[in-house]
Amino acid sequence: MRVFESLVAGLENVGVTAAFGGAGETCTGMMLALKHSTQIRGIITRHEQAASFMACGYAMYTNHLGVCWATAGPGAFNLFSGLGIAMSDSYPMLAITGYANRHWMGRGSLNEPSALNNTPIRKRCSRLAPRAAGSSITPIRPATSWSRR
Repeated sequence: MRVFESLVAGLENVGVTAAFGGAGETCTGMMLALKHSTQIRGIITRHEQAASFMACGYAMYTNHLGVCWATAGPGAFNLFSGLGIAMSDSYPMLAITGYANRHWMGRGSLNEPSALNNTPIRKRCSRLAPRAAGSSITPIRPATSWSRR
């Protein structure tokens, strides 16, 4: 049994009947596990923020656990609006996010701003720093020795 399959089995035991989320590479396992579930209906939204508000509304009107999921990085950040409402009004809610495979960690995949192996954000800052030398803007200095490469 895989991680998302065990999560869905646990959610079925708790009595969850609906889960809301957005599509993404790191949460594909969740969508596939929900597809094979006979008790939980997986509802795909266009935006993760909508999924969190839908799960919050589900918890509000059914008094059951509201479940939402999102992909890693900005997708997970987009869940905060609905989670904030659920927290302030004491609604039961669970947010699930994915993360990069161990094979891809440190390689700049999936919104990972690690600055290892010249990730895109580091490349962009490195190109901007020499141009900013003559202006009033102070260029970003490397904080660690490995980021000076």
